[in-house]
Amino acid sequence: MIVRNPLRTIVAPWSTVEGLKAGYSVELFASGRKFQVWAIPVSIRQRKKATRRATRATAEGDPALRSPARPGKAPRTPRPDQLDPTRAWSDAVVNALQEQAERNAHKPSAGGELQATWCWWIIAPTLAGLVALVSVIAAT
Repeated sequence: MIVRNPLRTIVAPWSTVEGLKAGYSVELFASGRKFQVWAIPVSIRQRKKATRRATRATAEGDPALRSPARPGKAPRTPRPDQLDPTRAWSDAVVNALQEQAERNAHKPSAGGELQATWCWWIIAPTLAGLVALVSVIAAT
């Protein structure tokens, strides 16, 4: 699993992945360490909406699985992010990644060590720009 955050890149072979958790952000637990996964945004609003849909589906006999009648029109094809309207997108992605980690953890190609490297090609120009900004402000 490769996680590319703005300042670091984490390469975690499947055998080192201990778990993923979606709270206020998505966290990767690997080799006894915890990393933030910025690529999967967690939306509390989307979670609340999914909870309301799940509650409504339970109360009304699961209308999420029935397609509304559209006379004279073909049934709607659900978009990939709407396959399960009773779950938030980030929670579905985290569960899919967790299942993939469990499935692939025992493969011979899943071995290796966790690598977390800083993205110097982002950090160096940012620091150079900061130094230039401070020198311009100090010169005025």
